[in-house]
Amino acid sequence: MKSHRSVKLTVLAIILLLAAAAAVPWRTLAASAKVAPVPGGPKFLMVDATQFRAWRPETTAYLGDGGLMNPGSEGNFYQAGLSLPDNIKITKVVVYFYDNSELDDQDDLVVALWRYDPATGDHVEMATVASSGAQDEYRNAADTSIIEPMVNQQSYSYYLEVGMPPRGDTLRVAAVRIDYRYRAAQQSSEDNP
Repeated sequence: MKSHRSVKLTVLAIILLLAAAAAVPWRTLAASAKVAPVPGGPKFLMVDATQFRAWRPETTAYLGDGGLMNPGSEGNFYQAGLSLPDNIKITKVVVYFYDNSELDDQDDLVVALWRYDPATGDHVEMATVASSGAQDEYRNAADTSIIEPMVNQQSYSYYLEVGMPPRGDTLRVAAVRIDYRYRAAQQSSEDNP
């Protein structure tokens, strides 16, 4: 007959083996779920969802479950100021989002990159990205047709704006990436083909 201590050690060994066996498929699944990064660059500025703030004080916002959500009863806007390096060329805006809302496609989220001229009050919409269709997964979309892509921090400020209908957790912005290159590098590569 086995001792009480021997039975406890056997039970403990079985529990440890089961825990180790259960962990292996999870690690394998997590490793296979990695998605290749979106190509671009060569330089990047990533703006996380936590950097956005409500455009109006009475606007509701919720950060959680992987992004910025609009829990309110009407569409809202959220903005994030940008500190871009001076004298760069913006080449792409990539939006990482979750859109599983099966409501009207006209009510999908829209993210825009804006340039503001404080001397005149003029705004220029430099790039726009919108979500489309319902899918139960995180996705991304990009805009490479940047209007007036050269950054001039001496004369302008830059910000991102998210327009989001009231869809709760079925519509989220996880992050926005701005790809850019230095102007000097661009000119030297164009001068020396």
